[in-house]
Amino acid sequence: IRHDLKNHMFAIQALIEGNETEKALEHISLIMNSIGAKKDYAVSGNSIIDSTINFKLQGAEHNGIKTTVDLNIPEDLKISSFDLTVILGNLLDNAIEATLKVKEGRFIDVKMKYDKGRLLIRIDNSYRGEIKEEKGRLLTTKENKNNHGIGITSVKKVIQKYDGQILLDYSGQVFSVSILLFLES
Repeated sequence: IRHDLKNHMFAIQALIEGNETEKALEHISLIMNSIGAKKDYAVSGNSIIDSTINFKLQGAEHNGIKTTVDLNIPEDLKISSFDLTVILGNLLDNAIEATLKVKEGRFIDVKMKYDKGRLLIRIDNSYRGEIKEEKGRLLTTKENKNNHGIGITSVKKVIQKYDGQILLDYSGQVFSVSILLFLES
């Protein structure tokens, strides 16, 4: 499905542009069924957040990673779906990748809270305790450096748009990412 994802996205876009919403939903349903994304880990009512978390954590649990989700957010947030997908997609991909390298005690905890115009996101995960850094910047451990190692940079660009902050803590065997975004009420 990953190999064909671009083609599926073009097909879905064409169906939506042609006002064939039912066919677009059918296509999406077929994709989701083929990848086995069925369990609901997140049920906040915010479809972008819920679908991203549900899709990513489905794969994590399939690989033996214990997951927990704690969401206290409204259905409608004043942040673009594109920006939410960049943040959650990259952070969850990184968390899953790091956790898969751990032999025992694999976990990922996702917490999101909205209060008075502030969106707080925290993702904790187990990891081996090994980090590659250069001049305060985390480096990818993957061989193909040209196509990897840009996730946190992408997340930081989105955070800047919302005058937000990010805090990374990787002391011990737990990697934590905390994000604060200031959203319009």
